[in-house]
Amino acid sequence: MPQDDCLKRAEAAIERAGFGKLERTTQSRYGTRDDYTAAIRCVVDNGIVFFIASGPSRTVTDELAGTLFKNF
Repeated sequence: MPQDDCLKRAEAAIERAGFGKLERTTQSRYGTRDDYTAAIRCVVDNGIVFFIASGPSRTVTDELAGTLFKNF
C-alpha cells in the first residue's frame, strides 16, 4: 500500500479508538487521550506498520494496541 494510504488508515484508526489531539509526522500518526498515547507508524518501503499504545496501565495499553490494529 502507498505511504499516504497507510497514514490515512492510521489516522482514521486512531480517531476511531477515541484519541484526539492528532499529531502528524512523515511516517507516523499520534493521538492522546487522558494519560494514554496511541501511535501508528508506517514504513511501507520495508513493509512494516507499528501499532503502539503507552500509558500507566499495561492491561489498558495492550487493549488499546489491539483496538488500533483492528481499526486499521
